[in-house]
Amino acid sequence: MKKIRGWQVTVVAAICALALSACGGGKDKERRLTLLWTNDTHSQLLGTPNCAYDSSRTGDGTVGGIARLAALISQIKGEVSAAGGETMVFSAGDFTMGTMTVAAEQTAADLNALKRLGFDAAALGNHEFDWGVQGLVGMIAHAEQPMVPLLCANIKSEQAAAQGIAALIGKEGENDKRIFPYIVRTLPSGLKVGVFGLVGVEAGSVSNTPTLFDGNLIDLAAKGRATVEALREQEKVDFVILLGHLGVVMDGDQAGGESVEFAKKVCGIDVLLSGHNHTYQAAPAQIPCEADPQWSTVVMEAGRYLENLGRIDLVLSGNRVKSATGQLVPVADTVAGDSAVSTWEKTLAQSVESSLIGKFPKVPEAGAFLTGEFCQTLAQASFDVPRHSHEGNNVQNLVSDAVRESCGCEMAAISNGGDVRGDLQRVNGGFPLADVFRAVPLGIGWDNLAGYPAVKFYLTLQEIVLVLEATTADKGLSNDDYFMCFSGFTVYFDSREASYARVQKVWRNVPLDESGPGELIFDRSQASPFLIPKETLISVCTSSYIAQFLKSFNLNPRDQNGATVSDLATLVCQEGTREVKLWYALARKLSQSPGGQLENRYRDDEAAFPAWRRCRNLADHPL
Repeated sequence: MKKIRGWQVTVVAAICALALSACGGGKDKERRLTLLWTNDTHSQLLGTPNCAYDSSRTGDGTVGGIARLAALISQIKGEVSAAGGETMVFSAGDFTMGTMTVAAEQTAADLNALKRLGFDAAALGNHEFDWGVQGLVGMIAHAEQPMVPLLCANIKSEQAAAQGIAALIGKEGENDKRIFPYIVRTLPSGLKVGVFGLVGVEAGSVSNTPTLFDGNLIDLAAKGRATVEALREQEKVDFVILLGHLGVVMDGDQAGGESVEFAKKVCGIDVLLSGHNHTYQAAPAQIPCEADPQWSTVVMEAGRYLENLGRIDLVLSGNRVKSATGQLVPVADTVAGDSAVSTWEKTLAQSVESSLIGKFPKVPEAGAFLTGEFCQTLAQASFDVPRHSHEGNNVQNLVSDAVRESCGCEMAAISNGGDVRGDLQRVNGGFPLADVFRAVPLGIGWDNLAGYPAVKFYLTLQEIVLVLEATTADKGLSNDDYFMCFSGFTVYFDSREASYARVQKVWRNVPLDESGPGELIFDRSQASPFLIPKETLISVCTSSYIAQFLKSFNLNPRDQNGATVSDLATLVCQEGTREVKLWYALARKLSQSPGGQLENRYRDDEAAFPAWRRCRNLADHPL
């Protein structure tokens, strides 16, 4: 198409203003619409590391922060408006669960942040249900009103009623409804925009409420088509946006994954703003619809943890996308934070100290190690402890050691995605409590306090090998949620071998200080690979979240006599009447570091203790 020069646009616009009908009417004119969004911010209201962040100044070396985001949104809105365009701002889900601030303002801080920044809507993601349906209900109840509209078009009505959330779901404008399948907004230009939300198949399956959502892409696509039809035929919208917590997967420059597969199957969506996979997508993808290849959907995902603000600039002609350009805008320490939001940020730590940290014993109480401070330094070190994808890492090693010590089990098993979520970063040479929490931040216990508790149960050796084959040695190679690593056990596996024949050797009784190799109990090279009876019961500790997925392998936790246990609440590791949280166990272990210094065996470049030593893939690390 011939490029139109700026002065030509100005002349044409002036003529249209005088004689709109001569230019084809309002529906045919070009419009400029900028979409800004975040996804998978996971309560990262403060920049990271939290205890080094100061949004009132620049150059502090931190990334993210809600005050900086507010400043960027305001700046971009002003620039777009000056150029004659319009802007909408969204969240594509998982805006909560990931830092201590999830507990602030009676658990409503994340929703209040979206309101303060003027978001037009937010999709629900799987992590909005980490505290169960009632946890989400509580967040909504404590949120400042009117709150940001929450969107999800695929919550099953019968399950919503059974799980106690149906009363909040309805159409926008109905009394006491807070979760909507869609909303409709008419912009000042006259463009009528329909926006809906969906929780994807994979996202729903790993949520704490999987029965609420569609279990396959066929059903999800059918729900999508019905919603698009309602927006276009009943609401008569001009433009449709999906906030899809489905996920993009990049293979080089090619976009794939559930968001892309969904866009292929559902025509009529103009833009799909994606979340769930934490994918850094540098530019939007145009995905043709299989049923009508002339229709394509713009798809893009914007990373995670408020490290970037997603931006797509659209030129619309006849209310269809004529061009789409996108970028990830860094939320960096070069951006001075919005002063009003910066002031609000500073109240969050105090709120957390009251609502969460203050619920645990404080020094000088017997056995206490917490001082009650958000940024209490727990240990010093000369190194950070990074998390690595798809292989063992020292964050997993530390957490599993902490849980093993707290619960007294033979084997502690920690997920690299479902439990561990980030690095351990130092601030001024030490590990502050708030930033330690970020490493294992998810979930809630039966005590209604933030953090998954550890649970202790028994499995047979044969069952443990089966789980290892299905998780670390198989699904864990591509999905960190399934990559388990251990304390007390060492596992060698070989990803080059056939599925369910990859686990090669297993040792138990590895000392906590790793001063010896332990006892070899499984060796696939032997004629009889089980070197002790395969029915041997072994005590296992993990998070309550991971334990609930045993049933997906047709397994159940056992008690010390081998009997099946159905109620996970009876398996929680406790100190007195208090649950042992993963974050609390980790914080305590750090506080007990010899001489106040974290041991060098948790250092990545310590040659005698490689980070992958406890779950060794022989394909990557041969003997």
